[in-house]
Amino acid sequence: MDRSKTDTVYSRYCGLMEDDGICVDLVISRPANRHEWSLEVINTAGKSFVAEETYGSEDEAFSAFSSMVQERGMVYFHSFELMTIAFPHNMTLH
Repeated sequence: MDRSKTDTVYSRYCGLMEDDGICVDLVISRPANRHEWSLEVINTAGKSFVAEETYGSEDEAFSAFSSMVQERGMVYFHSFELMTIAFPHNMTLH
C-alpha cells in the first residue's frame, strides 16, 4: 500500500500486525484536512475490513483493533463468511 499520499495522514500504528502466527495489515488514517481517524484491517487474502465509524484519535482506533484481537484473535479477520464484523464499532467487508 502506498502511504506516501500527501492528502492522507497515516498513524504510527500502521503496519503488519501478528498474533499467534497470523498477520494482518493495520491501516489507521485520516484525510489531512480532518481530525477523525478511520480503521481498516486487511488480511493476507486482501480482504479489507473497514470500521463504519470514525475515531477521535489514532489511539482510540488502535484500542478498538486491540480489543477485537484480544476478544476473538487475529484469525477473526480471516473469516471470509463474515460480511459484517462485530467490532467495538461497526465494520464491513470490502
